[in-house]
Amino acid sequence: MRMLEEFTIAWQQLSRWQHIKLIAVVLVVLALMFSGWLDSCHSMKEVRRFEREAVKARQEADEHIERANKLAARTAKLAAELKRSEELRNEAEQNLKAASARSADARAAYDLVRGSRGTDTPTADALCKSLAELGYPCQE
Repeated sequence: MRMLEEFTIAWQQLSRWQHIKLIAVVLVVLALMFSGWLDSCHSMKEVRRFEREAVKARQEADEHIERANKLAARTAKLAAELKRSEELRNEAEQNLKAASARSADARAAYDLVRGSRGTDTPTADALCKSLAELGYPCQE
């Protein structure tokens, strides 16, 4: 109670002009405090908005990373399939080259046998002997 009495005595000793000035100073301080509180509320509102945006951005980033991982796995699978297809193609090309060579050899042997002059009516033994000389034994 002592403080209230001192405040009352001090207030009574002030002039009217000093009362107005003191009230004005108190009002300015209260206005500054109120504007600071409003600014703090506004800042907190922005912080919450930015936090929501950050959470949303993290979720989108996680979704994009997951999608990128799926695409990478699919790309790796397709690359493996492509490699296998290339291996099969190369093997088929080698088989084709070998078959072409065998076909050319057989054609040359056929042309050789066809073009060679022999008796007019060769026997089966003579034909088998000629084919054996060319590397194609008779099969019965």
